[in-house]
Amino acid sequence: MDVTGKTVVVAGLGVSGRSVAEVLRGRAGRVITVDEKRPEADVRSFDDIDWTDVDLVMSSPVFNPRTSFIREAERRGIPVVSEVEIAWWLRVPTASTGDRAGWIGITGTNGKTSTTEMTSEILGACGLDAPAVGNIGKAVSHAAVDPRHDVLCVELSSFQLHFTDSLTLDCAAITNIAADHLDWHGGMENYAADKARVFHGVRRALVYNADDERVSRLAHDARTEPSCRFVGFTLGDPQSGQIGVRDGWIVDRSGVAGGPVGEPVPLAEVASLTHLCEPDGGVYPHLLADGMTALALALGYGADRVRAVEALRGFTPGGHR
Repeated sequence: MDVTGKTVVVAGLGVSGRSVAEVLRGRAGRVITVDEKRPEADVRSFDDIDWTDVDLVMSSPVFNPRTSFIREAERRGIPVVSEVEIAWWLRVPTASTGDRAGWIGITGTNGKTSTTEMTSEILGACGLDAPAVGNIGKAVSHAAVDPRHDVLCVELSSFQLHFTDSLTLDCAAITNIAADHLDWHGGMENYAADKARVFHGVRRALVYNADDERVSRLAHDARTEPSCRFVGFTLGDPQSGQIGVRDGWIVDRSGVAGGPVGEPVPLAEVASLTHLCEPDGGVYPHLLADGMTALALALGYGADRVRAVEALRGFTPGGHR
């Protein structure tokens, strides 16, 4: 959607709401902020919204799809979207290439943040301005209109994805799916379906948890561009089309590391990834899985294999891990 001249209601002035309101001012015709707890909001009650000329609603993740103002907007035929959707519409050409920045999206019940941070660090080591944004770092709407960025590594929640329709990523990953936020989504199937939106239209690399039956099924059912490579990651011995662990090494058999599909390409000895290992030398399985996901995403985007592995060796997990 072209927001020029549109009246946009921004529901909720959390981080995403404040960011998108700032980005829309000067681009949209009118921005109306609504928040019952923020004195700076234009409207303090959703009951006081004048729907007459409203063209679009940006809803904060705190509001589930059954919230009364969302249902009212939908009843009137007014689109309800996420900050991510608006950021996708507004993305600008980069200063380095003149093309729009690439987007890599990561979602899942667990591991989103570590995987996003690792992917960002790997691509940064390969010479790209590739910030981790979305639920971490800079808000995605601000990042999308910053021409300094070559590629955005976007952590995506199921809440954001529910109200995101047009996103078609360069690379995408689902780390895993377990029961979470089911009240918000209205059940497990709805939750999984919202996660699966990250796979729609992927162009370069779709990365999925081959050890998770539900995620594997979503990957198999995904509608992507013909050029898209499918990469399953596993903590076990990788099969053809997968990246996994064999004899203490991360080994790619998907072709994403440059070899023919099915041919094993050793990437890194697990013991050399010291920041992903326990003090006694054992490995943190979740961080190893996140590291393989990040490698597959970065290599799928076109990162140099040697630099990518070196960057993963030097990665230090954030305080949340």
